Amino acid sequence: MARGPLAVLLLIAATAAVFSQVHRMEFVDWDDQDNVYGDARITHPSPAGVIDFWRQPHLRFYIPVTRTVWAGIASLAQAPPDRDGIDLDPRLFHLANLLLHLLNVLLVFAILRILIRSQWPAAAGAALFALHPVQVEPVVWVTGMKDLLGGFFSLIALREYLVYAVQTRDDPAARRLRLHYGLGLAAFALAVLSKQTTAVLPITAWALDHWVLRRPLRASVMAALGWVPVAAGAGAAAMMTQGGMPPPPAVWARLFVAGDALAFYLGKLVFPLGLACHYGRQPELVLSHWWGYVTWLIPAGLAAALWLMRARAPALVAAGVASAAGLLPVLGLLPFYNQDVCDRFMYPALLGPALALAWLAERFGSRAFAVACVAGLALLGVLSFRQSLHWQDTESLFRHALAVNPRSWVAHRGLGDELAERGFARQAYSHYIQALRVKPDDPSARDSLGNWYLHAGRPEQAIEQYRHSLRIDSGRAMTHFRLGTALKAAGRLDEAIDEYRQSLRLNPEAPWVHNNLATALHVQGELTEAIHHYREAIRLQPDDPLAHRNLARLLSEQGKTDEALGHLEQAERLSR
Repeated sequence: MARGPLAVLLLIAATAAVFSQVHRMEFVDWDDQDNVYGDARITHPSPAGVIDFWRQPHLRFYIPVTRTVWAGIASLAQAPPDRDGIDLDPRLFHLANLLLHLLNVLLVFAILRILIRSQWPAAAGAALFALHPVQVEPVVWVTGMKDLLGGFFSLIALREYLVYAVQTRDDPAARRLRLHYGLGLAAFALAVLSKQTTAVLPITAWALDHWVLRRPLRASVMAALGWVPVAAGAGAAAMMTQGGMPPPPAVWARLFVAGDALAFYLGKLVFPLGLACHYGRQPELVLSHWWGYVTWLIPAGLAAALWLMRARAPALVAAGVASAAGLLPVLGLLPFYNQDVCDRFMYPALLGPALALAWLAERFGSRAFAVACVAGLALLGVLSFRQSLHWQDTESLFRHALAVNPRSWVAHRGLGDELAERGFARQAYSHYIQALRVKPDDPSARDSLGNWYLHAGRPEQAIEQYRHSLRIDSGRAMTHFRLGTALKAAGRLDEAIDEYRQSLRLNPEAPWVHNNLATALHVQGELTEAIHHYREAIRLQPDDPLAHRNLARLLSEQGKTDEALGHLEQAERLSR
């Protein structure tokens, strides 16, 4: 039997080989703009911006740890603006994601070593976690760091919990029990501050404790209950931030939606083909087809089989519970914003299949099984490598999504945005219309079509699209800003100012909104407020020459020539 270091080196080498192209990948217009390179608090990090991450949620999520890490990476990733005006180097973000995934793979290996106590079976399970194609999305997508970081702290928490549980089982008087338990609890708190859906971790901890370590039910339940206050706090925060949703299906219907989601994930686990960033398998689609009422039989049958095997294979029961628990927040039993199935949702849940494979490898460790296992893992690695290439840029991502699902309104809209930026206006318009044919109530597609009309010099039609978008979801700060811009272009300045102010009420840290509002107020003669907003724009984005130049012009009109010259010189310096 080989020693641990060799297994670790093989896991690192295999994972690095599969994701070897991440350093070539760009940001993609699939939430990267909203979360990273379009957020001034990240692109221009400051203590005030970091404090703001901890003070309030952003984009319906309270994940201050993840946003703080993004700001830290951004401070090291400053670069000259590219053709799209992005002044961050995406390579550091991608490499950080890969590093986190590597650490998570090693943590899974360490956890399986505690549970299985055999090197190569544990390495096989960790390799499944490392190489399965459903892991590609969170690893190669910059915004996927929230899944990786939440997974990182969750796995640390689980390892510390299991060390505590093993020592308690073997030697109740062992020292450092409280230390391990406390470290696990602290890591769990960081996990839910990285991604809120990790709040279900106590269920996984209990399942591994009771079904694999075989501690008594009372002892395992009491230990897991100590984590419940943190989980409850995270759940409450998630409920408070998930506003602006359409009415959810009835409770009875959600059971079918959840069963269908579980069946979908089981299918992708066994046959990881046809993976894409958007499937469009939302509740209304599931409930409008007959198959949505029968797919639950697949996970239900599997659950029944595992329960019947509980005496002979308790580890498989624990694997099933860990998988279901990892997916529980995203099954639709409790509705969430833009509910859909996504590959990245399987990231924490894949600990269950990893445990199942490790247990099977330890129990049926024949040479034939080992060969089949290696061949299967190698095939998964090849599929993951190929899947990762679809994420190299925005156009590749959405063209692949449309090849998998031609009715993906999100991919039509995203590809349209990319084509519009490159000057292919006619093709972009075609994709926007196709997106709205599939999903007429998609506010993002309405926004994109509004942008198209605005750039085409048709502000009244743009206004119509933006207002339609806001009727669907009134909490869209960027839509209020764009509506203000269209109203300004149409000469309706008072209405434009109202929309800019509404945008700032929803997102006060947007420098471009402060700048545009200040310009409109300047025209209206509201000079004191205009100066305030120009100063806010500069505070949030100090290297924006436009804001300095605008403020210099206003100060000059007021006779404050010395200060105006200072801002004008700053604008000239920044424009070089």
